[in-house]
Amino acid sequence: MATIEEECAARNIDCLLHFTPVTHLDSILMRGLLVPSACRARSVGMRPNDPDRHDNQDAICLTVEWPNYKVFYPFRVSETRPVQHWAVIAVQHRVLWEKAVCFNTTNAADNLMRHQTFKARQGLRKFQEMFGDCSGKVRADLKLPDHFPTNPQAEVLCLETIEPAYFTAIYVADIEVYRHYRAHNPRANVRFDTTYFAPRVDHKHWKNG
Repeated sequence: MATIEEECAARNIDCLLHFTPVTHLDSILMRGLLVPSACRARSVGMRPNDPDRHDNQDAICLTVEWPNYKVFYPFRVSETRPVQHWAVIAVQHRVLWEKAVCFNTTNAADNLMRHQTFKARQGLRKFQEMFGDCSGKVRADLKLPDHFPTNPQAEVLCLETIEPAYFTAIYVADIEVYRHYRAHNPRANVRFDTTYFAPRVDHKHWKNG
């Protein structure tokens, strides 16, 4: 039987992504990505991206190979949120088999996902479902590369700390933020690159979903 690691190799998947305000970066680079309860227990001054957490999980949200732009974009431009810079953290894909994670074919807060137990969303079959026909779409019609999940909102939830050793790069869209980290924390591999601040290539298929 195949493994998640073998499925990643077959699909050429090598990174997961997590977006966060730049104000969180110093703490993340020191402590890693923490679940919300761990932030509170350690008195880490982080504001969650989504304080309501309708996914009902004390977890870190990750996506496969591209950020969930349908959530990321509104966070960046919302008039009800403070104006701030954002970062996209690239995480090694081995988190998928080295940490306690579950797989969601769409946003983890969707009723189709959040009413399932964490355990029911684990394992190779659930991972493979992220790349099949789902959310009313036929994958072949989207002409996606193999490494993209079908739904751009498909999520991986992780229940454990993701240590900085798992980080491969941090992408920022502001040149001054980039210069600051290159000068003060050059080991962090912060890159000025706006690639992940754009919609995915199939965005026209998801305007109403």
